[in-house]
Amino acid sequence: MLEIPITIRGHHLIPYSDLVRKDSPLSPQDVATNVFLSALILAEIEEKFGSATDTYCRRYMTDLLGKSQQSALDVKSGLQKSFQNFLDSPGRRKVYITEAQKDSMCLNAAIGEHCTMLVANKLDNIYGDGLYLNNFLESADRLNIPLKINTIEKIFPDDPTKMRRKIRIVVTDVENTTKVLQDSQYLSKQEEIKKRIDDEVLKLSA
Repeated sequence: MLEIPITIRGHHLIPYSDLVRKDSPLSPQDVATNVFLSALILAEIEEKFGSATDTYCRRYMTDLLGKSQQSALDVKSGLQKSFQNFLDSPGRRKVYITEAQKDSMCLNAAIGEHCTMLVANKLDNIYGDGLYLNNFLESADRLNIPLKINTIEKIFPDDPTKMRRKIRIVVTDVENTTKVLQDSQYLSKQEEIKKRIDDEVLKLSA
């Protein structure tokens, strides 16, 4: 039976790295809980301080978790199953790591509109995912892990120019994805990228 490849957006590599890290890896339930709580905390903080992003964050929370408690619990359950699916997959199962496209996590969102946008919270998604993707590529090269890179073109619904944007898709597998996500240099750079993006979003929202 042909298995469907697991797709992971650049910035979603963060929870997967928590899942497979060598020291004290988190369980699929704990990783799903962290994603769930991050959405709630983000919306609460932005609303409390009344920043320019508070409206976006409230919309994001609804887009991700829905409008009911049951919907939010369903999203959390779906995320947990996605993370468990990664752990249970054979090492040679294909993984697509991509920019600004719906992935295995996005498919669990209650609505998921933000997953289809070029710009989210004032940040270009191709740029944001691309930073994480570049880190993955650099680390794989350093670890002598062979990768294939495909390119597609996509028109985003929120892009007024309606230009075809180039999107990269890294083709690898579960085993090699895990090796990269466990690499200490990769993880250190991932933290730097996350802080850089957080700082840029704050500046754009000021």
